[in-house]
Amino acid sequence: MSPTPEQLASELDRLLAQRTREGWEIISRSTASAQLRRRPASMGCGIIGFILVPLLLGVLLHQAFFTLALIGLVVVGIAAALRKEEIQYISEEDVRQRLMAEVATSGKPETPSSPASPPAAGLVSPGPATSTHPGDTSSDISG
Repeated sequence: MSPTPEQLASELDRLLAQRTREGWEIISRSTASAQLRRRPASMGCGIIGFILVPLLLGVLLHQAFFTLALIGLVVVGIAAALRKEEIQYISEEDVRQRLMAEVATSGKPETPSSPASPPAAGLVSPGPATSTHPGDTSSDISG
């Protein structure tokens, strides 16, 4: 038996609420699919630890620390250049497969304890991915 459009919409709402709690931001959404984005975390500790501390030590103690600060600048610059935002696409088929898997394992679709409401765009906190855009291999797939 195929899930109804209402069941698909409810499961998509629940899945999007979960993803926004995990740090994903909704870029676009239709009634049956959504595209999400997660930006990389800030590099504050790397900047402080590899650049500012050696610069301060270079001023206070010895000029050799300036070389260390330059090396730190290169390392932090390379690390920042290699970081990419993650893009995730959740299609109607992904939601349908998720519902069918729940029915197969429990005998009935899982229902949230409270009614699902559409997640607010822009809520960001860290978390894992479940699906990726067809051409994107940077995110791991876990379901």
